[in-house]
Amino acid sequence: MSHFVQLNLHHAVAAVKNLKERAKDQNIVIACVQELYEIESRPVGVPGNYKLFCSTREKLKAGIIVFDPSLQAMKVFSASNVVGMTFNWGIKNILLMSIYSPPSEDINVTLQQIETCLSIPHDGVILVRDFNAKSPIWGGTQEDDRGKSLADFAFSKGLAILNEENSPPTFDGSRGKSWIDVSLCDAPLIENIFKWQVDMEVTSSDHNSISFTLYTDKKTLTFQDQKKDTAGKPGPGYLQKRSPPHYWQLGSPHSSISDGN
Repeated sequence: MSHFVQLNLHHAVAAVKNLKERAKDQNIVIACVQELYEIESRPVGVPGNYKLFCSTREKLKAGIIVFDPSLQAMKVFSASNVVGMTFNWGIKNILLMSIYSPPSEDINVTLQQIETCLSIPHDGVILVRDFNAKSPIWGGTQEDDRGKSLADFAFSKGLAILNEENSPPTFDGSRGKSWIDVSLCDAPLIENIFKWQVDMEVTSSDHNSISFTLYTDKKTLTFQDQKKDTAGKPGPGYLQKRSPPHYWQLGSPHSSISDGN
């Protein structure tokens, strides 16, 4: 299995340091980050023995940090708001994207870059991003135009939203609280991603981190889900297994989707 973390670093050196320590303590394999700490447009703070792939914009970069040196990973796409890499997962080739969409920019620019990246051959895809977009589909009670555009795009591409509606806010800072960090995957991977959660621990950023686990062996996962404890009740693995509530119902808040138009 592989442990992933998603975090907007708020261009803070302390957040980078904290993430490195967590990677060692929690066996994090990959971190998808946004707003990297930079000096003169160069990301700093990530040791050279880790792979680091970044988007092309001068500031507020999105990045992917590969902490596991044995993971076969390759950068395959880079644009202003999106960076993509592929990695081997069993016999499959997984496409992973880290995305940052600044609130001052048209979200359709980012969506077009994602669509281009999706054309790269892959057996499954995971997208993690700070979209600065709000929708009750992934948390909170507000919806804005950016949130509607993102939901419509995800539905059109057959992507499942992994966020839990009742999860803690992903942004929690001096400007308030909101749910603007989103995790998605496609149908081939939905049954293999477990333990998605907003982490309630110190990040040294104004965002909370998100973590989830990608299991390699679905058969092993099924066994754990059905495992019983000594009292005959479902074991912890069963409680952590979630159905994808938004895969088919993603467009339900919008009549333009739910009525099939």
